[in-house]
Amino acid sequence: MRVRLGQFWPDGLQERFVTRGYVSSDWSIDSSSTFIRFDADLPAVAQWRAFLRTDNYASAVSLDNKDDRWCEVREQRCASIPLSSLTGEVPAWWNPTGDICDTFETMVWYDQIDSGVGRGNYLQYDPNTSTAWVYSYSCQHDLLWDRGDGAPVAIADTPKPSQ
Repeated sequence: MRVRLGQFWPDGLQERFVTRGYVSSDWSIDSSSTFIRFDADLPAVAQWRAFLRTDNYASAVSLDNKDDRWCEVREQRCASIPLSSLTGEVPAWWNPTGDICDTFETMVWYDQIDSGVGRGNYLQYDPNTSTAWVYSYSCQHDLLWDRGDGAPVAIADTPKPSQ
């Protein structure tokens, strides 16, 4: 499972804590979608959640290192995983259940145009079945929220490097 997930496997997570898993990815020239389903106990899922949050912030920092861009990051909880900018079909085995979705999103805006790069990591866990679902995507010219409005639930705003 660790080999199949590659960059999506949290550092330090031991494979023995993930009992079964599936992964499907699809890419185009400027977007990607990855679907993951795995069975694990709550501590392993918490480790995965921390990894997705850190990955979201790391991508924001790396994308914000140019003078013509600025970043907004949001973290929130929602009822279900929003599917944005799909580059392929949703796998038949990917059917999230559970009460809460942890959402980690980044919007990197370009100067001079009203678009940028939208990127999201989403995690939903069903404690009744010990099953977790992850959706990760990135898409150029995406609009997760309107420019200038800020993130609906902002936890950090990174100004342009020139500010």
